Amino acid sequence: MTAALARARAEADVIVTNGGISVGDYDFIKAVLGELGAREVFWKVKQKPGGPLGFWLLDGIPVFGIPGNTVAAMVCMEEYVRPALRKLMGHTRLLRPEVTGTFEGSFRKTVQDGKVHLVRVRARREDGRLIVVPSGPQGSGILSSMLRSNALALVPADALALKPGDEVQVHLVEEPEDH
Repeated sequence: MTAALARARAEADVIVTNGGISVGDYDFIKAVLGELGAREVFWKVKQKPGGPLGFWLLDGIPVFGIPGNTVAAMVCMEEYVRPALRKLMGHTRLLRPEVTGTFEGSFRKTVQDGKVHLVRVRARREDGRLIVVPSGPQGSGILSSMLRSNALALVPADALALKPGDEVQVHLVEEPEDH
């Protein structure tokens, strides 16, 4: 892993690692980056899925350490890595459209964890409003709900649940940034 990251440092403009970023027995990315002299900018974000996300600078090269869990990786790519890559490419609009939607269905955090939860939802326009419905079970390993979604609903850190009729901020992940 050390050799691969050293080689990437010599050849890449940006490095993205997938997995090995949390605190388990096989999570070595943080230690290896430290050995290579990378400067940690941040490690861990208060969100679910995708909390074990890290960002370093390795000789000036941005390094994103995204979680190995598939849904968490997809969320981190969408919410953090994609906007950063767009900025590096010279774009001024970095984020997908964020709008307010009306929630249908139900969502409840298992505990009040102080994290923003990004709920995979299906958004549709109806009678001039944006209606958002969970796209399936929300477990962080359930890829099908990510594949069926076209948006992410942001459940605030201080909220425990969403109920039908609640207004919620939504990132429209199928809309272009400059829409």
